Amino acid sequence: MNFKSSVLNPCVFSKRVQNKECIIAIYVDDLSLFGTEKAININSAKFALNSEFKMKDFGEAKICIGLQIVRTDDGIFIHQSNYIKNY
Repeated sequence: MNFKSSVLNPCVFSKRVQNKECIIAIYVDDLSLFGTEKAININSAKFALNSEFKMKDFGEAKICIGLQIVRTDDGIFIHQSNYIKNY
């Protein structure tokens, strides 16, 4: 798929085509896809990966390694309010 492995982290792959970027981050047997355009970059990467591997799509991430992810019109925010409430 012409993704290139990150020099700093071999579990992170990226691909840039015409100023549109798609990033795949792998952690054990999970992966997360990030991109500048969902309809083009992320969906085409999901389709290509799904044709090679058995996959499940759990939708947009809401929690990643204990960090809560909130999307608003103003951007994407990461916080740990559940951690604070529980401890």
